[in-house]
Amino acid sequence: MPAKVIRPPIIDGSTIAYECRIQGQMECGDHTLYNGEVVAIHGDPQKASHLFTIHYSKMVAIDSRGKIDVGIDYK
Repeated sequence: MPAKVIRPPIIDGSTIAYECRIQGQMECGDHTLYNGEVVAIHGDPQKASHLFTIHYSKMVAIDSRGKIDVGIDYK
């Protein structure tokens, strides 16, 4: 679906989507690391939080407004 600020589209139906502008980049061996600025956030309050892990040791949830809830340690 069309983004509000940037040119590339965002994925319709995502729990949360960030529109970002690239501020810089650095070559890191066989890949490129990009630094960006979040310019818009999209989300559907009717969807459950999206869960992911940090360093395989914590569960984290992000809701449709971008609120981050850090879960329990499971190391």
